[in-house]
Amino acid sequence: MPDMVSNRSGSRAATSDSELVCEAQAGSLSSFEELVSRYERGIFGFLVRRYGNVADATDLTQSTFVKAFRCLHQQRSGSSFKSWLFTIARNLAISHYRSVRETTYEVPDFVSDGMDPSMVLDRRETTETVWSVARALLPEAQFSALWLRYGEDMSLREIGSAMRRTEGHVKVLLHRGRARLARRFRGMNMNTGGAALDRIEEAHDAVCRT
Repeated sequence: MPDMVSNRSGSRAATSDSELVCEAQAGSLSSFEELVSRYERGIFGFLVRRYGNVADATDLTQSTFVKAFRCLHQQRSGSSFKSWLFTIARNLAISHYRSVRETTYEVPDFVSDGMDPSMVLDRRETTETVWSVARALLPEAQFSALWLRYGEDMSLREIGSAMRRTEGHVKVLLHRGRARLARRFRGMNMNTGGAALDRIEEAHDAVCRT
């Protein structure tokens, strides 16, 4: 995905999001550009993983930052800019796809390719496969909670803020999403659903490191 910010403000890694938001609210375009540079790939990654459409993800990412810029005065001091931004992205995506018939994704059939099923989750493509299955299998809320937790390494509180849910509800979404994925992988020569879940968790952790 091409960077949307054409004129970078330089390295400002030590400046917090809150400071940048305050500066941007005071009229600093370079501060807002820095915020875009920090989060545009994360927003795009979330959208393209969830909906599988690069063109739509690109447009929705652009729209997310346009809306964020226009509504920046609503961002409260001390609150998480990242959570607020993902709230905007998620709401825009839900709105966009509400009136559009989504593509039907087939859940990959892991045991039909002649490989030893117990080795499939060890392949380099494991993380991509897990997210493809998640996109095809899970309701929007469960997928979003899983991605924000494991793809964006957000805390339960941040996820709750982004999804407008309580932390308790987020825990339920994560549990149900992981359990549903575990059931899908249960037929892969793994002794228990718990073992499958452990492998899925490892794959999710690997996403955070890439």
